[in-house]
Amino acid sequence: MIKDVLTAAQKTLLNIPGLKYVAEDWGQLDYYTNRPPVEFPCALIDVQGADYADLSRQYQQADATFTIRIADYRPVNVSALSQESDEESFYIFDLLAEIYKALQGLCGPTFSRISRTRLRKAERDDGIREMVMTFRFGFTDSSAAPKMQKATPDPRITAKID
Repeated sequence: MIKDVLTAAQKTLLNIPGLKYVAEDWGQLDYYTNRPPVEFPCALIDVQGADYADLSRQYQQADATFTIRIADYRPVNVSALSQESDEESFYIFDLLAEIYKALQGLCGPTFSRISRTRLRKAERDDGIREMVMTFRFGFTDSSAAPKMQKATPDPRITAKID
């Protein structure tokens, strides 16, 4: 269920023009003294957590969140007095809008419609501009329930239809 929503989000992000790297977040932007092993701009997806409530002994309802870390690195003069256009300076906000439009309301057979709940800027000291967008979704986990087996008819039993 969680894997389903992360996979669906990743496939959706692959269709957004401008993103050059889309992957599961395993720390690509962290702990690198030189350049992180990504292409910019990038989007990294990871689950943040899930809260579960029992529906019955073997079924649970979950309310979960995942984040997308959107990062860009443009080592250029970003002063409003420079020759660089506002469109180029604030490109990441156009990218955030495209990601929101693509993911808001996305749903699948195993998870509810996802909804954006938060956007925040990540504090960094390496010149990478990073924003973190959080989405919420729900699902029912029935993996603890016994698997139903298809009944096979007993050939010794016959039915007479009048």
